[in-house]
Amino acid sequence: MTVVKKTLDRMLVETRWYKFCKNDLIIPKKIKSAHKNIWKRVLEDLGYKTFLLEELGSITKNKTTSFVIGWAIENAILRGNKNNPEAPVLVNYYLGDYGIVAKVEDFGDGFDYNETQRRFLSGEGYALNNGAGFIGYNYDDVEVSFSGKGNIVNIMHKGKINLLTPSFL
Repeated sequence: MTVVKKTLDRMLVETRWYKFCKNDLIIPKKIKSAHKNIWKRVLEDLGYKTFLLEELGSITKNKTTSFVIGWAIENAILRGNKNNPEAPVLVNYYLGDYGIVAKVEDFGDGFDYNETQRRFLSGEGYALNNGAGFIGYNYDDVEVSFSGKGNIVNIMHKGKINLLTPSFL
């Protein structure tokens, strides 16, 4: 299980964080066309496709972390902010000697993440859209924690990272 009870600070210690490298404020009304795969549209319209799938993927040497961050952004827009085009989503990235951490925050009411995780593990119905985001949160390649009232998702990729090509640093 990779949904963990760790704070953002704990994740930063574990990755030996040394650089706050990117801070993005995503405002959905700037997205040209929302559709079922809104996170892919966010990636394309706001220049995230190159960043998440190519640059971040090259740093972590896999694309799982990129997809999990994408699902967190989609959940923040659609579920957290209830698809309100004016409500922002804040995404922060931290680089460490032993990994990268992303924090995705919406400004919605949050949710009971402990109950959702319990229902996910027991096989009960737990989410809309077959729970693609929560399935991703349970991948082995990442550790995910929730904080606040469930409106903050912290995503940690631990392991060797490649720092030869990232332009966002």
